[in-house]
Amino acid sequence: MRYLYKKALCFIYPSLYEGFGILIFESFTMGCPVLLSKRSSFPEIALDAALYFNPENLESIYNTVNRVINDSKLRIDLRNKGLNRVKDFSWKKCTEETKKFYKDCI
Repeated sequence: MRYLYKKALCFIYPSLYEGFGILIFESFTMGCPVLLSKRSSFPEIALDAALYFNPENLESIYNTVNRVINDSKLRIDLRNKGLNRVKDFSWKKCTEETKKFYKDCI
């Protein structure tokens, strides 16, 4: 998978509903530009590190993919934003926040 992420022009996630979206972070970690449905939690997770499209509109998907394919500066910008965004998340941080949540509940 690492090889595919690193060689891909972009990762496209045309989902109508997802939970957290681990694949988004896999893509970010590998420096792969990300294109996402503007649905569910995706905009909250990726912020400005991804481009968004309407997954129920083929023209929207086509236009977004076409932008990334034809604009190497945009791909570099998305790659850099993704690498920065993934720094906001870690298993250590998740563990610490979960531990704090349980302590606050007791």
